[in-house]
Amino acid sequence: MAERLLISWVFLLFWLTISGYTLAYDTEKEQYWEKEVRNQIKNGKIESLDANNHKFMSIFIPDNSGITQGAIILLHDHGGHLDWPGLINPLRTRLPDFGWSTLSLQMPTPKEGTSTVEYEPLYKEAAARIQAGVVFLQAKGIRNIALVGHGLGANMGAYYLSSSSEESGIKAYIGISMEQLESKPEQNILLMLEKIRIPILDIFGMNDHPEVTRSAPDRIRAAKRGASSASRNKETEKLAQSIRANRPGTNSAGFVSFRQIKIDGADRLFSHQEDTLIKRIRGWLKRHAPGRQVKKK
Repeated sequence: MAERLLISWVFLLFWLTISGYTLAYDTEKEQYWEKEVRNQIKNGKIESLDANNHKFMSIFIPDNSGITQGAIILLHDHGGHLDWPGLINPLRTRLPDFGWSTLSLQMPTPKEGTSTVEYEPLYKEAAARIQAGVVFLQAKGIRNIALVGHGLGANMGAYYLSSSSEESGIKAYIGISMEQLESKPEQNILLMLEKIRIPILDIFGMNDHPEVTRSAPDRIRAAKRGASSASRNKETEKLAQSIRANRPGTNSAGFVSFRQIKIDGADRLFSHQEDTLIKRIRGWLKRHAPGRQVKKK
């Protein structure tokens, strides 16, 4: 009897552990988005990538400018998908006109009602998908790779960059609408920003969510703490690619490789402000992740 009871408790504990780990995933919603995207996509090639033995969708567009700058991995916000008409679609379809190939990834979708504190499995899955995207681009011979995330996608990108102990392959990070969510310490956006050792652009709209605008000063302070730590620990090597960080007298600071931009009048999706957003992204990347400008034959 005691042995049966022990087995029952072990099984229950195992089931709860598995349930807790997979609670954040909504595979049915992802499959729904995949069908939607396949039916409506007009620009780009759908690529199936693999992360943790799980296939997920991505859309790749090679640069069509004739002068290659590099590639940008795009991460969509909560409640959206890899071709979301607001913000993601304009970025992924228009940046190739300026020398940047784009790879938009389907991020893991949280289940309805899941607390942000329970997002750990989500972040880990997102990190695996980002790494799969990096491998995909590197296989195409692309080495100058930037990461651009929006909302929850921005936080996922920060998690990937701050939690990896190995070379990520990412040269610059742009977080659009980064939010201070209720989370475990390792998923706290401020603590993640402190750990990132590549140039960072923090960009948001004046009319974004209150959580984004209110925490803007905190993100600046977090980046400054990270820069001070990088300087003390001589971890500024990855910042050397930044033109501004290479200017005389700035090598020890590192903080010049962080910039925060608030765009007046812009909402969370930068509606009718897409041109401004793209211009800001291009200008910052030109300084902090300049491509080799390889001409296509």
